[in-house]
Amino acid sequence: VAEVAEVAEVAEVRPRWLSLRQTTKLPMIKRCCHLMIFSRNDICIQSEGCSKYLLQEEKSGSPKFKLQPDLLIKNGSQTRLILDTKWKCLKSDEEDIKNGVSSADMYQMYAYATRYDCNNVILLYPDTGEVTQKSYCLMGDKDKRISVVVINLNRDLKKERNEILTDLSELFGITP
Repeated sequence: VAEVAEVAEVAEVRPRWLSLRQTTKLPMIKRCCHLMIFSRNDICIQSEGCSKYLLQEEKSGSPKFKLQPDLLIKNGSQTRLILDTKWKCLKSDEEDIKNGVSSADMYQMYAYATRYDCNNVILLYPDTGEVTQKSYCLMGDKDKRISVVVINLNRDLKKERNEILTDLSELFGITP
């Protein structure tokens, strides 16, 4: 069944496609990544075998605060790209210079960039047509970039497979 994104009028309202994010959209993105240039072994969805912990207890050494990016693309042991999908609709530049991206989301991306030693971290939101995509670099480490990117999900993702492949290729900076 083709899923069509419903643009939420309020940030707290989840579009229908979000409830299927884990079971439908991310595996579809993984298949698209594989069709581009990535080996299936280099793609982890929700950190299947690629999760790490942020901290450990001093006394016991017990790991705490598990990090689980939605999509992680690696080349051997090097993490090339981390993509984390968000469900909320962003605000226009006129409404909010940060577009409604929360500090907590940025802290999460910072943790991914540093703990996975990844130079390319992407926060992916549904496109509402009013957001300017932005890219930031970490203070003190200009090689590590966190990008806020939108993608049009208001379409039949099964029938428009080539279009989604093109969008993802542009997102990853490669040619399909």
